[in-house]
Formats: sequence, structure tokens, C-alpha cells
Amino acid sequence: MIFGVTLNRHGWRIDYLGADTPVEELTRTAAARPPDLVVLAVTQPGTLEPLTAALARTAPLALAGAGAAPQLAAAVGAGRLAFDPVTAAVTIGWPPVTAPAASYDGTSWRESAACRSYDSEFFFPIGKTGRATAEIQRAKAVCAACPVRAECLAFALETHQDYGIWGGCDEDERRALRRQRRRVT
Repeated sequence: MIFGVTLNRHGWRIDYLGADTPVEELTRTAAARPPDLVVLAVTQPGTLEPLTAALARTAPLALAGAGAAPQLAAAVGAGRLAFDPVTAAVTIGWPPVTAPAASYDGTSWRESAACRSYDSEFFFPIGKTGRATAEIQRAKAVCAACPVRAECLAFALETHQDYGIWGGCDEDERRALRRQRRRVT
């Protein structure tokens, strides 16, 4: 559900059909209301029913969740959304971000950020090993409870923030997200 809520906050129209909706019904709905993307949550590793390939031919299809292995996505002709749902929702890249970086100011999403009461150094640990590992985890814990985590991560990706924890992701995770975005687009 959080995936849909986050996408909706980014301008997507969401039609949630439910966890037990048969693939035939998903295919009929996709044909009747052509979506930009259909996302199937795969909670258990394994195979999807053969009709999933028909759904992938009807609409752009992506798999998400713990059971969404790259081999499974390739087998049914689907893309794959890595990372947790909020991060995946931010990185899909649609609708495109049209606001220039200059429009990110102190009166926007930052006013609601959970990190406002912390020293900024808290989110810029030095290193990635030893004591820094615990510091990174503490910073990410603050982000995990933040109501504007998605906006923060979008800002960091759009403005190419190279250091620190932004939207719950460290530098390496953001680089991986940017690479994934380039592959999706």
C-alpha cells in the first residue's frame, strides 16, 4: 500500500485491485484503462502464472517485492523494481520531475523533515566501516520515520547529492538508484 500512496503523492493515478486479484482481471483492467505501469508485488520467490506474460504484453509491467528476482522478471517480460517500496516509487521516473533544483527551498518539504531537529553532521558520517556503520544506521532510522522521505530522496537524486544520507539512502545506494533510473528510461 505504501508504494501506491507514495506514487500518488508524486502525481500517479492509482488503481489498487487487491492482493488476490486474478491475473485475467488485471489484464482486462489494463486493457480498459491503459496504465503507464502495472506493478505486481511478488512476496514469495517462485514462478508467476503463465498469464502474467499476457499482462506484460497489454501494459508495461514491473515486479516488486522480496520474490521479484531478476530471472523471474525476465521470464515474463517485466521490469523489476529494486529497493524498498518508497525508494522504488521515487525512482520509477514518471511523471518526470519538472521542477528545477532551484525550486527546492526551505519553505517546501524540508519544513516537515524529521531531520530538522538534528545537527546536519548526523547525516554525514565519516567513512563506511567501524563506528561509521552504526552512525549510518542511526541516520537511516530517522529517515525511515520521516513523512517527507520520498521528497528528500527525489531532491538528492535530482540535485546529485554525492555525500551523506538522504531519504534513507547513502551515497552508494543513490548511485545504484541513478544507474537503475538510466536503465529504466
